[in-house]
Amino acid sequence: MVRWLRLRLNMLPLVAAIFEPMIECANLGVLFSLSLNYLFGFRFIHTFLLHLVVWILLDYILLRLVQSLEALMLQIIISIT
Repeated sequence: MVRWLRLRLNMLPLVAAIFEPMIECANLGVLFSLSLNYLFGFRFIHTFLLHLVVWILLDYILLRLVQSLEALMLQIIISIT
């Protein structure tokens, strides 16, 4: 996973580092906000900002979980050897 990320960052540094992670989030946020606005009359900007906050929060939680699992696996490997 790390090698793939390094390869992507070396091939397209600006796109891979800045734009690519936000493309899916922004597209889904716009569609989600438009659909809630159409179906229930919720304000577009409020639902879009809420979507962004929830997306970033869940992404951060997932990152912390993966990092803690990597540290745990490293400790297990070190203790075995």
